Amino acid sequence: MDNFSQLRKAKERVWNKVQKDRCIKIAHIDTGYQPNHPGLPKFMTKGISFLKDENKGPAIDVTKDSFQEQDGHGTATMSILAGKKISINHNGISFNDELGAIPFAEIIPIRICDTVALIRSQNFVKAIDYAIDIGCEVVTMSMAGAPTNQWAQAINRAYEAGVTIVTAAGNSWNREFKKLLPKKTLYPARWERVISATGVTANHLPYVFKAQINTKTEGGETMQGNFGPKRVMDNSIAAYTPNTVWATMNQEKNNIFYRLDGGGTSSATPQIAAAAALWLSFHRQEIESNLDPSEKWKKVEAVKYALFKSADKSYEKYKKYYGQGILKANDSLDVFPDWNTLKRSKKARCSLNGILDLLGIMLRLKGNQNESEEMMYSTEILQLLHMEPNLHTYLDIDEDKTWSSEQKREIIEKLINSEKTSNSLKKRLNSIVEDLECLNLSNAYALLIGVGGHDIPVTVDDAKVLGELLKNSQKAAYKKENVKVLVNEEANRLNVLSSLEDIVEKVEAEDDATVIIYYSGHGGKIQNESSNDYYLLTHGANSLDRENTMVNGKEFSNLINKINAKKMLVMLDCCHASGMIDERPLLKLKSSDNDMVNSNVELLKRLKTGEGKVFITSCDDDEQSVILPEAKNSLFTEVVLEALEGYASNGEPYVSMIDLLYHVLREVPKRVEEYNHIQRPIINNIQKLSSDYFLCKSSTDISKAGKINEQVLSELVKSYNLTNAHKEIDISKISQSASSISSYNEAKKLISSIRKDISLNNVNKSISPLLKLSKSHFKSHFNGIIMLSGEYNDLLSRKQKGIIDDTNYRIWLAQIKHKVLTYLDMFENEPDTFDDF
Repeated sequence: MDNFSQLRKAKERVWNKVQKDRCIKIAHIDTGYQPNHPGLPKFMTKGISFLKDENKGPAIDVTKDSFQEQDGHGTATMSILAGKKISINHNGISFNDELGAIPFAEIIPIRICDTVALIRSQNFVKAIDYAIDIGCEVVTMSMAGAPTNQWAQAINRAYEAGVTIVTAAGNSWNREFKKLLPKKTLYPARWERVISATGVTANHLPYVFKAQINTKTEGGETMQGNFGPKRVMDNSIAAYTPNTVWATMNQEKNNIFYRLDGGGTSSATPQIAAAAALWLSFHRQEIESNLDPSEKWKKVEAVKYALFKSADKSYEKYKKYYGQGILKANDSLDVFPDWNTLKRSKKARCSLNGILDLLGIMLRLKGNQNESEEMMYSTEILQLLHMEPNLHTYLDIDEDKTWSSEQKREIIEKLINSEKTSNSLKKRLNSIVEDLECLNLSNAYALLIGVGGHDIPVTVDDAKVLGELLKNSQKAAYKKENVKVLVNEEANRLNVLSSLEDIVEKVEAEDDATVIIYYSGHGGKIQNESSNDYYLLTHGANSLDRENTMVNGKEFSNLINKINAKKMLVMLDCCHASGMIDERPLLKLKSSDNDMVNSNVELLKRLKTGEGKVFITSCDDDEQSVILPEAKNSLFTEVVLEALEGYASNGEPYVSMIDLLYHVLREVPKRVEEYNHIQRPIINNIQKLSSDYFLCKSSTDISKAGKINEQVLSELVKSYNLTNAHKEIDISKISQSASSISSYNEAKKLISSIRKDISLNNVNKSISPLLKLSKSHFKSHFNGIIMLSGEYNDLLSRKQKGIIDDTNYRIWLAQIKHKVLTYLDMFENEPDTFDDF
């Protein structure tokens, strides 16, 4: 009906357009069909059975004459999908029409088991591959179970072949033994490349106990649909259940072939699959004209886009229970996506997803164990979570969930004590318990360099206090002999290089070494005719003999790149300014080498990125690494010390790299705001930074920063990434842009945003939207702002080449800021121009 699924109206529209039987092939994976049922699809093949003793014969289901949902389950769901015309007169309810939502489709029954739960993995894989081979465009499966890696690979093959798969989210009960079944979305519906079918009832409320007042019939009042966790609901959509027509042969002798109590997500699934098939049939020509044979997956994404975009989202909590909303099949026919904007979904993997994060370091395999072994353990744990009632709660884990050590130990204990856990996994888990008790820091090394001198004595204090923290057995807990501190006279060129070579040699034979390199001093580039040379000043540095008294950037980066450590953190604090008192301007501490242009970023560019390698500087090149008033250490080092002590670790026993990055990238810029200063640490491109990347032991009684916000961290990393530092304004790209400002409010918001950027000294960030604004509605000023952009680029180039010093750079930058503000004032005071909106 039009106020429900709209399948009848959609069916009529599609048929009126295509006028063709068997216009699309749909694979129906289930328990098979009962041959004599009058409601079976008109265009149904004999299908195929993958049950062992049925030898690929027809997909015939044998009735067991018992009142259980799975008897005739395939017949019932297939009839909802594409059943022929039927007549029903029962208790005052009459129906005389086609039962199925797409009766003109060709249906391929595929029998893979006798039950709807915990299906045999190999049969499911065979069914999917068979559907791909015979050209099916849609697969519907009202079954669910515990996943395997073979399932995931089959889902990926179907997706790449352009096959849309719709599967049931699953059902749960609140009484008797079925109460022990999982209540969250089951596999394969959990995977992003699958459309998950959830339930909505006739009163347009969720198919869950708490949302209902009246009882349901199928399964009694004890049955409800599965949903969640939150991450899974992005690929979910709801269809109506229960009390749907349910084909049955249990009362064949009384000439009764239909009940009106069909329920569960089993009934919802074929409705959604039918809507997908109707959409594909309706838009056949548009799809074929857009489809690139190498990107067949876009067919799946197009279906998802249309169904999700058109879904009814009027229920306040639709995201929680329905995902994308309630199916509106007819409305979906009016939706067609921008083909070029469709994005590939995440691959299906039989990993632990959020559960892997929960376990933390527990399943990170060591020694010569490989990825396939990790997959084996992950798969076994996933299946145990489905089969063991006391583990079902862990199926409700989102990928960004943070778990305490107590929770990690709890799940390990339950897995170890389960009779179903294999001996091999138990052995692995027992060894992991030891890891949780004590992180092995015997192979953790640190080299801390504070050059010192009369101009920046704070660098000595920075290196010393960092060394004291790392060697403290009650804090970071590094071995004292593994921490080397070089300050003042000891921080000379020879000692720095030889100490780096020692680390290279020590970790060469280590399986899982952790290395921290810290330098606090002066570092900069010398402008040559053909290239820039970079130097780190060491004790006794002489500008007349740099190669023998300083560390060349090539030497330093070559040694760093040779360090064979799985976890390596390099921190550079090279551009220093004295404390800010009252409103007096910063006093930058210049290098004793007058030809050197201070730079943090230049050395970062020379270091090779790779898995486990994190390089971070205290600030960008046009900023200063400050020492706040009355502080004992530079701000950057002060925040690093806090992170390594455990301030951002939320009471966890170990400090992770994520903890440190989050604390440093958030706190350093934040703490200088009140002084009207900008200092943003810059990092390299990070590869595969996992939650189990631990740096040191934590003082677990310290917890001030609270839970790590992964989204905020992601934005911080993106904002302060090396690739985002020193970006010139691409004038040609902006001037050729076709984008425009379409409303007065939009223009006002953009002006407000530009003012905010200017207040934060983000001059380059402010000019780009200023160009966009003038091009759209203040065209008389466009050429002027183009010239202003060129002025900024020229200033930045001269600063980076060392032609002008930092003081003059800031003076001229302030002039550009003033010009930007002048333009904004003019725009806001030109009411006639705003009338154009």
